[in-house]
Amino acid sequence: MRQLTPILIAVIVLLGAHAAPVAAQDYPTKPIRIISPVPPGGLSDVALRPMAQELQKVLGQPVIVDNRPGAGGTLAGRACAQAAPDGYTICNFFNDVISNAPFLFKSPGYDPYKDFAPITNGYFIASAFMVAPSLKVSTLAELIALSKSTPGGLNYASPSTGATMFVESFNQHTGSQFRTIPYKSGGEAANAMLTKSVEMAILGVGTLVPHLEAGTFKALAVDTSERMPIFPSIPTFKELGYEAIRIKTWYGFFAPAGTPPTIINTLQQAIHKVYSDPVLRERALIRAGLEPALSSTPEEFARFLHEDRERTAAQAQRVGIKPE
Repeated sequence: MRQLTPILIAVIVLLGAHAAPVAAQDYPTKPIRIISPVPPGGLSDVALRPMAQELQKVLGQPVIVDNRPGAGGTLAGRACAQAAPDGYTICNFFNDVISNAPFLFKSPGYDPYKDFAPITNGYFIASAFMVAPSLKVSTLAELIALSKSTPGGLNYASPSTGATMFVESFNQHTGSQFRTIPYKSGGEAANAMLTKSVEMAILGVGTLVPHLEAGTFKALAVDTSERMPIFPSIPTFKELGYEAIRIKTWYGFFAPAGTPPTIINTLQQAIHKVYSDPVLRERALIRAGLEPALSSTPEEFARFLHEDRERTAAQAQRVGIKPE
């Protein structure tokens, strides 16, 4: 075999060193996929698709939503962690995939602290204490009192471990007697209320707007920063004094660890541009009962994630959540 000369070796090294920056400067040159941990038609999927359509206009390449539901978000987490760190895979994740995973699963199949590069936050799910009219309560205080006076307490539908941890903390804080009935998704929990299997739940407002408008469900408190424009009569947890024990459900954007910083910044700026459009924010988020987040840089989002993990760890310890 012909030996490489020192000059040829130097050329190869230089080409290798410059390959990634050149690729980053040319980015993007082909379709991009967004991995989502929810099924098609879910609340965050409904919010993600119009955003993806606008994002492809900004980036000049097709943007495809790749739904990977199941296993508490870990299927999507694994797919993202195993993807090439080249900017052609973006991941739209929520608390369970990142902050909650270490307290839910002994082995989720990825390291939520090391396998992903934060890009930016997106929005918060506006969740509410919802009750069936049959309970005949009009305020959260009345619901708490009813749970205390009911033998065995009141059953509630929980669509996520995050909701369960919150209600367990709420029980400790208020003395309420709410007993968890776990469901795999918000849709299943909502159906349980519609079929009268349970009479209360912690649910995202978004896909239930028609039920709230029709009076099928009644929301007693919502975890948004301010009252929701579409439901201004619903008080916030903050107004009622319960904000400190609620860890809000958030959605943000990530890339596989090792994605070049220049590409991360390109994606952050593109997502920021899309979400800065007031028409898109109104159509895809606010009208869907979601709360837009303040746009953040990758560094700001990383700090938010650190704080969220610390709060989650403290809450998990307080209510005795054990990974399985």
